[in-house]
Amino acid sequence: MKSRKGYNQLYNSSFVLKNIETIYSNCTSDDIINGRTWYENAKSFSIYLSKKYNVTEIQSAGIIAALSPQKSWDVNTKIAENFIESNGSVSVHTGVQLAKSKHILYSPLTKEEVYLTLGGKKTKNFFYNIYMPECKDFITIDRHHLNVCYAEDIKGCTDKQYEFLKENTSIFANKINMLPSILQATLWVCWKRIKKEFIWQK
Repeated sequence: MKSRKGYNQLYNSSFVLKNIETIYSNCTSDDIINGRTWYENAKSFSIYLSKKYNVTEIQSAGIIAALSPQKSWDVNTKIAENFIESNGSVSVHTGVQLAKSKHILYSPLTKEEVYLTLGGKKTKNFFYNIYMPECKDFITIDRHHLNVCYAEDIKGCTDKQYEFLKENTSIFANKINMLPSILQATLWVCWKRIKKEFIWQK
């Protein structure tokens, strides 16, 4: 991960929790409503794909997750539907993610097998957030969440940093009596709205 911050600050819980609280304090009522329903809506879309194209919900959620890296949600949903509708012949993504998507589409995998197939921590957590949005054990930490946690534009993180940020996101979520995935979605909605104009206080 490329960052201007030192090692101690990258693993400073007080720093991360303060940043999460700062962005959460900027959430509007609409942000909170949209965050609360975000993964429920994603699950509904996954169910729609499974019913329309006769695949399992595990497959549809797994394919959505596999095709999510570096894609906006609108693009993600479109390419996932095109991929499933064409039985994997229409595909717009990297070769690695397409190979994972085809494996999920062509094989009757369990959720545990899909989880292993996806590989990356972000896509694995995103899969479970879509498939089981009520589960508190999984948190999608994407570039937006990294920005929120570190008050800096960071493109990626190590597995150790991912687990550290999951832990601290859960700590703040428990503090405000919210599911961690809902907190992450709420922060995502808010950050996308304010990021171009927001100035972190040093």
